[in-house]
Order: sequence, then C-alpha cells, then structure tokens
Amino acid sequence: EHMDRIYNPLFWFWMLVAALLGSFVGIAAVTQLKLTSPLSHNVIGNAKGAAQSILGAYIWNTPLTSKGVTGLMTVLGGSLLYAYTRMGEQNNPAKGEKGSSGLKNKEGASC
Repeated sequence: EHMDRIYNPLFWFWMLVAALLGSFVGIAAVTQLKLTSPLSHNVIGNAKGAAQSILGAYIWNTPLTSKGVTGLMTVLGGSLLYAYTRMGEQNNPAKGEKGSSGLKNKEGASC
C-alpha cells in the first residue's frame, strides 16, 4: 500500500537529506572523540539527551514527574560540574591530568 511512495522524487530527496545529516552527525562524533576523551563524549551525549527530554516535554506539553525532573537536573548539573572541572584543568595544567604514565618529556609535554 505504501510502495507507490518509493517512486516519488520527494521521497528520495528527503532520504538523501537524512543520509547527509546522518553522515554529518557521524563525522561530528568522530571529530569530538579525537578532540576530547571518551568520557567527555559520553557526558556530552547524556547532557544532550536530558536537554532533548526537557525540550520535548515543553514542546509537546508533557508533564514531568518529580522523579523525572530530579533525574534530568542531576544529569545536567553533573554535566555542568564536569565541564567546569575540565575547564579548570585546561586553564591550570599543573593541577590537571597528566599523561597516562604521569611523566613528562624533555619539552615538558605529558607522555
């Protein structure tokens, strides 16, 4: 019954748009993993999901339970705390994370 839609050029246009957007999301994820840590990638993903849940509840006028709001605020609060901590480590490298061995090479970079 829906097979006639497969011959519609508009269907293929939107399929192409969706494929391109999906490819860009994949490229963004790979780039994010290269520039940050896997933990940062997961924290960002969880924060994005919480923000989407709040936005969806607002747009669709869906009531949130107190337990749901507590969970969403915990995720967003933890994500903000993580971002604040990471920014402090980047601004003050002496107190931040060292390389995997904790050693520095002769130029002072972490090993």
